[in-house]
Amino acid sequence: MSYETRCAICGRKYWQESSGLAKFTGVAGAAEDLSNAAFLGAGVKLLRAGAKAASGKKDICPDCRRQGYSENSVGGGGSGYSSEDAGRAESKRKAAVHKEAIRDIKNYEFPEDDREFNRAVNNFCDDYCECSGGLMADRDYKKTYKQRAERELKFLKDSNPAHFDKFNELWEEASATMKKKLKIKLIISGVIIGVFVIGGGILMAADNGNFFFGAFDGLCFGGAISIFPHIPRGFGKTKTDNE
Repeated sequence: MSYETRCAICGRKYWQESSGLAKFTGVAGAAEDLSNAAFLGAGVKLLRAGAKAASGKKDICPDCRRQGYSENSVGGGGSGYSSEDAGRAESKRKAAVHKEAIRDIKNYEFPEDDREFNRAVNNFCDDYCECSGGLMADRDYKKTYKQRAERELKFLKDSNPAHFDKFNELWEEASATMKKKLKIKLIISGVIIGVFVIGGGILMAADNGNFFFGAFDGLCFGGAISIFPHIPRGFGKTKTDNE
């Protein structure tokens, strides 16, 4: 018998086989017998949590166990849990959250009911507009949103022209918003480069040097700094700020 839980190391949801202690205490059997009783679900979870707490066992997914993590790697009291382990665990958790967010976008549902469809389309486009406009930021998110929108529009074009027109209109507006955000970041990058080029040239000329040599140095430094507005911060996107 197995139950759905979340890995204590990476945070990914997975199906865990019942432990020997859970079977011994009857929790696993109770969970299986009462799985269809919605009003008892909370009690079953409480019993299972109590059994786990009593045993000191933690739910750790197979991937993390293969990487050497164990119950001693979880929490503040276990031995062998270094800051390096914590960093790896946090990186793995963020990657799992990121992967789950991408999967949610790919599987985004657009209901057939007109009212629900309009609501879903508006939410979808709003979520897309939350992405960063930078060239390198939120690339996975933006690419997945575009693919999902194109796939749905292709389906609606023949199956439901009215929904197609509504979605197409809102998606074009969202795309225009994203292009505007990118344009602003490109302008900021251009200003940064211009300031460094002119400033470098003036400083070099004032020091009895060559203006163009200073401008070239400014171009190099400015070009490097102008990338910052386009660099992603973590995995970006406000809907996954928990990353």
